[in-house]
Amino acid sequence: MMEMMKETRKELVNITFTEEEDYISSYELQQFLKDFNIIYLKALDIIEEYNIDTFYDLENKYENIIYSEFPISENEYLYYENRLSEEENDLVIYKLSKHSPFELCYGCVAIAISLSIIFSGGNISFNAFGINFEAKINKSLGEAIQDLKKAFR
Repeated sequence: MMEMMKETRKELVNITFTEEEDYISSYELQQFLKDFNIIYLKALDIIEEYNIDTFYDLENKYENIIYSEFPISENEYLYYENRLSEEENDLVIYKLSKHSPFELCYGCVAIAISLSIIFSGGNISFNAFGINFEAKINKSLGEAIQDLKKAFR
């Protein structure tokens, strides 16, 4: 019997890289997308394990999560890397724009992607109702990749 996947609410989240060069190397873009997606998959597991349903829950449990769940070991990295092509990997890109600044628009679970944004050196802001969610990575794509690597052992 086939088990039904847990239905999650998808939201559109725009991420703006405020510092960019005139070009983006394809290698850097591929590396960022892969590592960002690995952190996103880990974050999906975290929000389920820690029973995080709101940004308020995330804020209250954030420090405990950071100290107990990161950095990711090499084996855990490989585990999530193998899950990139699975159906449960629900992270999708709706828009990718390179017009200075570089912007990505993801369709995702916003709470889960928040951890990915933070590990990329970015920050998030939202109002009390979760409306007007903003994500900015005040660095270049290359610098964001280096920050993501710190999440891995």
